[in-house]
Amino acid sequence: MNIDKKLRSEIENIEVPDELLPENIAAMLKDKAPQKEKELRTIQPVIRRTRSSVVFRSVTAIAACAALIAGFAIYSGRANEPAGLDTEIEYKDVSRPDSYDDLYDIYTQIYLNGSSADASAECPDDISAADFADGLSDADLIKADNGSIYFVGGGKLYKVTEDGMAACASVGSKTAVDMYITGGKLILISENYSSADTLQAFDVPADNAVEAVNGASDRSGEGSTADEGQINGVSADIYDISDGVKYLESFTQSGEYVSSRVYGGNLSIVTNYSNESTEPLGEESDLDNYVPCYDLNNKRIYVAAEDIYVAADAASTEYTVVSSYNINGGAISVKAVLGSSGKVYCSGDTLYIVNAGQHENDKPYSAISAFSLGNAIEYLTGGSVEGSIIGSSLSEYGGCLRAAAVNTMEDGSICTDIYVLDADLNVVNSAGQLLPGKEVSKVTFTDRYASLYTDRSSPPELVLDLSANPPTVAYDMMDSDANYFVGFGDSLILGVGMTSDESGRSCELSMFSSSTGAMYDSISFGHGEYIYSDASLRRRSLLVNTELGIIGMPVSYSDEFGEHGCYYLFRYTSDNGFNRIGKIEYTDPDESGQFHKAIVSGDTIYLISDARVVAARISDMSVIRVFNTSE
Repeated sequence: MNIDKKLRSEIENIEVPDELLPENIAAMLKDKAPQKEKELRTIQPVIRRTRSSVVFRSVTAIAACAALIAGFAIYSGRANEPAGLDTEIEYKDVSRPDSYDDLYDIYTQIYLNGSSADASAECPDDISAADFADGLSDADLIKADNGSIYFVGGGKLYKVTEDGMAACASVGSKTAVDMYITGGKLILISENYSSADTLQAFDVPADNAVEAVNGASDRSGEGSTADEGQINGVSADIYDISDGVKYLESFTQSGEYVSSRVYGGNLSIVTNYSNESTEPLGEESDLDNYVPCYDLNNKRIYVAAEDIYVAADAASTEYTVVSSYNINGGAISVKAVLGSSGKVYCSGDTLYIVNAGQHENDKPYSAISAFSLGNAIEYLTGGSVEGSIIGSSLSEYGGCLRAAAVNTMEDGSICTDIYVLDADLNVVNSAGQLLPGKEVSKVTFTDRYASLYTDRSSPPELVLDLSANPPTVAYDMMDSDANYFVGFGDSLILGVGMTSDESGRSCELSMFSSSTGAMYDSISFGHGEYIYSDASLRRRSLLVNTELGIIGMPVSYSDEFGEHGCYYLFRYTSDNGFNRIGKIEYTDPDESGQFHKAIVSGDTIYLISDARVVAARISDMSVIRVFNTSE
């Protein structure tokens, strides 16, 4: 039992006066202010043009909520209740240069003012492809399609069926980061920093690998082109897998990988781009110095000046570059935002880009720009919140965008603020002055809940229910040992973590109600002194299939016999809770046999490690076949 659980146990034994019981306080407030009674379980977005983070509508409502919070804090012994935010936020819209000459002047001014590559570098940052994809993207490096499994390992693209496994493409020196399968095509996203290397299918001659891409000539009229060959950056290589594996075409854009998404036949890639040169800018005609570019048909194309947006008060020469590439027709749309903080979020067909700014009093704010994604990328609207967005802490739920920012209180100490914004990016709900004096390194959103972490390898320090206005604390979820939470169907939330005691560690799964946060059931497994599971920290290592009601988790440990790679599979039902289906284990002299991924195809589950691929029946985890990757 952790300290919070012990504290809660002691609190429950305290005799509380009847007038301080939450239900009596609520009844008293209802009698005194019936016109202010609110629905606490569903956020009703208020659509308005005046951008403000004022949550409360009157002095009466403020007093009522404060009294309720104070009474509940006395009852529960908790002091870290969220505070409302009442700071007016003035949004400053983005602008667009008319030409490269205008862009050069803007870029030069930022450069000479001594900008850094990231204007918000002092803020905790947690951007990674894996974190971005948690619950937001269906990309991964293992995919199932028509009874076949495709995965990347050891620099090769493999195809696996129950009859056999074969390498069908070489990744070479590229670093594969994501993969999609859609419409009979496989799309492999890679970071490419070697201009001499291209990814080819084994059965396709190198001189027949790239075909002309429709729409390239149309774009060349808007942006400048240069015959300089393939650029370094992020590549999308497209294969036809309807009959074998055949390489079709590729697209590359400059910058470091942030995220990608496939929607409606379009592939979107987001990168961060900055010119790392410390030399003074050259001539205006030298576009390499200040304009991002992309590659089509082995021709370098610079983003057109009218497709570049400049953030208000831009203090960084860093760009966020976003492309929309039609997988079937090859048409391309590319936009870039100058002055970006490198923080983005993609939900469905909308992309949100954050730009860091500062008020005249040097207090930071974050401007959020929304773009629609499709055959053409279009700017939609913008808004602002006080503070600096923490890492990649953006998420959309119920038509609202949620964001977490680090801010400074009047006494100079730091705190965390949570904002809920509507479709027009107006703030409609908020929680402020959270965890005062503590540096929050990561904030994640699951369903209606926000989890705040001060230690990324430990359970969250605070969990808020954002469906209440103002948000409330979800104590049951906070008191669990879950390191993170995952949606499990429409009404459940799965918690994943590890517990420790005097004899060792155990993996733990917990199931909560998404509407109340109450815990329904939990199960511990894999107990031992040196037990570890990558899935306890990384969402991508966890298998969740709500259709079948199954959850899979890789576990590893070492002893005098070698390195053990295990995989546990569970089924969860509302009637019976968690039940273990089975466990598969292999022992190797090194860590190559430790499972890191699994995927379901039909009634078969495939377990992936560097040493082998194991096909097993979902019903009982009996092994059907084992494929050694060294063969």
